[in-house]
Amino acid sequence: MRRLPVFFLIDVSESMVGDPIKNVNEGIHKIISNLRGNPMALETAYISIIVFAGKAKTVIPLTELLSFNPPLLNIGGGTALGKAMNFLMDEIERQIKRTTYDTKGDWKPIVFLFTDGAPTDNVTSAITRWKSNFKNKANLVAISIGNQADTAVLKKITNNVFIFNNTDAKSYSDFFTWISASIESKSINVATAGDNDFQLPGFDQKIIQKEDIYRPKTDHDERFAILLARCQITKKPYLVKFIKESSEKYILDGAYTITEEYFSLSSKGESPTISTEYLDVLPACPECENSGVAYCSCGHLFCVGTENNNRCPWCEQYVKLQDSRGFDISGTQG
Repeated sequence: MRRLPVFFLIDVSESMVGDPIKNVNEGIHKIISNLRGNPMALETAYISIIVFAGKAKTVIPLTELLSFNPPLLNIGGGTALGKAMNFLMDEIERQIKRTTYDTKGDWKPIVFLFTDGAPTDNVTSAITRWKSNFKNKANLVAISIGNQADTAVLKKITNNVFIFNNTDAKSYSDFFTWISASIESKSINVATAGDNDFQLPGFDQKIIQKEDIYRPKTDHDERFAILLARCQITKKPYLVKFIKESSEKYILDGAYTITEEYFSLSSKGESPTISTEYLDVLPACPECENSGVAYCSCGHLFCVGTENNNRCPWCEQYVKLQDSRGFDISGTQG
C-alpha cells in the first residue's frame, strides 16, 4: 500500500523549556497511541519527527507506526524557521517516493509545524522556495503553541494557521486528539477512495483558533529572558527561564536541566544582554543544592554555594566571588 508521509516540524527553542516541551513530548505519545488504534492509519501512515532551534535535525525519519518509538525531544537555542523550512524541504525531496512509469509513489505528505515564537533568522528565501516547489506538493498546517508566534510569517507559508490556547492538561489532550483525527481522516480517504485532498476535522474554538497576530522580527525572542548556565558539581547545562511581565520586569518561570544536545541544535549569533535588576529572582541550581549563580569572566554562568573556592565548569578556572548587583549578563536567543 502507498505510504501517507506525516512530518512533525517541532520548535524546541529555549522558550519551549519546562511545561511546553513536556506537553509536546507527551502529545507525540498520545498521537501515536491514537493512530495505532486505527487500522487504516496503521496501514498507510508513516511518521517523521524533525526538530529545530538555531539548527534543524531529523530525530526520526519516516517510520511505520508499529515500529515508531516516540523520542524525547531536547531543547536548543534560537528559532531558525528559515533553516527549518529548508531542512524540511530537503527531507521531503530525500524521503518521499515519487510516482514512476511502473510504480505509484507516496501520497501527498502532511506537515504539522509547531512553534511558539518569532523567527530569529531570515525566512524570505525559504518561503520563496516553498511556494515555488512544495506548497502544492504537501499539506502544511502551522500551529502556534500559545498566542505569541509570528502568524504573519506563518500565513506566508500556508493558509492553515492555527492558535492553540494551551491552558490546561485537558486542552493539550483535546489538541493532540484533533491532530490524530486529522491524520486518521486522511488515512481513511487515501485507503478507501484514493483521495489526495486534505480536510481538517472540526475543532473546539475555545482551544484552537484561526487567528492573525503580528509580531515584528527580531534576532531573539523578546517575550522571554533565558539564561544558560552549568552546574559546578555535575557540569550539566541548564536554562533559567523568565517570562516578561512588563516593559522592564521578568518573572521567574523555573530552572531546567537540559542535555548537551542543546549545543548541536543551537546557532551561533550575537546574544542579547539583560540587567539582573530586571530579573525577578535567580533560582537554585536544578542539579545540586547550590543556591547562588556566578558570572565568570569567560562570559558564562554557573552555580555556586557557600564555599570560598569555586571553579567555573566552562573554562575550568578558579574564581573569587564578589557580590554585584545590577550587572549585565548574556542571555540566549529564545
